[in-house]
Amino acid sequence: TISGNVIYESPIWGTICMVLIVPFTTSLIYYATGFAPTCNKRPWLAYPLVALFIAVPRIFNAVTFWDPAEELTLYLSQLPFHLISCWGYEKADSVWAPIFAHMVFNLFSAIMILILRFIQ
Repeated sequence: TISGNVIYESPIWGTICMVLIVPFTTSLIYYATGFAPTCNKRPWLAYPLVALFIAVPRIFNAVTFWDPAEELTLYLSQLPFHLISCWGYEKADSVWAPIFAHMVFNLFSAIMILILRFIQ
């Protein structure tokens, strides 16, 4: 994936970006502005709506310059994490729950990428 390449090619700045910046932007764009307002009124609609929101960039990538099968694979592999993040947001009633979850997940992933990079 692109995020894995960022960490692989630029270990320090890539890790900082993926662990500190990406969780905030993702949580604020998808969860705070897309999921939360709908969840307050119709929780049953909020989850499919966020699934649609995160599909939009993948669809644009698939019809422009990326392989559609790869985009579908990325979408389906990331969807459970996004839905779990939304559930955490709903239960904690705070955007900090998905931010911290995303930080921890990305930190673990970055460490694994860096270990694999340096043992090769």
